[in-house]
Amino acid sequence: FDMMMSYGDLGNFLSGFSMISLILYFVTSSDSGSLVIDCLASNGHPHPPPLQRVLWALLEGLTATALLVAGGTKALNALQAVSIASGLIYTILMCVACVALWRALKVAAGEGDMLASSFQIEILDPFFADPIMEIFSSVHWKRTVVKGKLFFMALLNVFIAPYSVAKSCRLLYGSQCFIPVFLGLSVLLALIPTLHGLNTVAEGTWSLAWVVYFFFCFCIMIVRVKARDKLRISGSALEDYCVTLVCYPSVVLQMLVTLETNVNVTPEKRVYAVNGKHGQVNGALQTSASDLDFENEQLDKLSNNLAKRLQDISGDGGSKSSSSSGYSEE
Repeated sequence: FDMMMSYGDLGNFLSGFSMISLILYFVTSSDSGSLVIDCLASNGHPHPPPLQRVLWALLEGLTATALLVAGGTKALNALQAVSIASGLIYTILMCVACVALWRALKVAAGEGDMLASSFQIEILDPFFADPIMEIFSSVHWKRTVVKGKLFFMALLNVFIAPYSVAKSCRLLYGSQCFIPVFLGLSVLLALIPTLHGLNTVAEGTWSLAWVVYFFFCFCIMIVRVKARDKLRISGSALEDYCVTLVCYPSVVLQMLVTLETNVNVTPEKRVYAVNGKHGQVNGALQTSASDLDFENEQLDKLSNNLAKRLQDISGDGGSKSSSSSGYSEE
């Protein structure tokens, strides 16, 4: 307002105009935010109750007012920092959503295959992504129980993700990769909270913790790319990395469940089984070859015997013809 008043006689008009513009801006922003929150709270309903929307708008205004009264300028700065930090996560999610929209448009245009290979479970399955009425419905209780088990396994993978990734590597690369992958990822996962805790002693170690977390997710992304290639699932490394950064326990669980369902045999066991089958086939071929040789020998013997019989028959016919000619001369 000080800047508006510096314009002399126009200062009062510009100040009033700025106040009206700010009110309209905050009202429309609050209205849009209330609509989004109301839709989310109504499980995606496109036209939620207006009274509920007003309730969310009042709660937003009261929360902002309480923060400003309690903390003043410092609280406002903190609120701005939190908004920027939370917006970073939604930026990654929006990138993933854009890729999903692009694929859906390709399928709608006939350029993509809707029945292409996919993972056994979805990323959001452990978080009860079904409509709220279906979750508590007796008709879908079996699916809800399965989602509950997936939720429990996803919580466990917050801490045992290295073990799950090592099991996936064993199915992809062989048993020799299990221990190195498990130990390496375990060290990385343990360093993340350790470096955050050391920030009280040595300031700045929190940045090293984030670097370790990014590298930890990068390692999971490498295994996921290999799993997609093995299962012939479309995707890209950038998508895998973004999803892993946001929710690595669900990514690890999705990868492990799909590999155990579709592969479930380590490469060395698969080679052993293939060699065993090849040995059985070779043995059967050798047996059939020996049987064929034996049959050929029998056919040769039969043909020889038949030739001898024909010669004998032809010899007997010649002698009889000569004797009959002698009788006719006499």
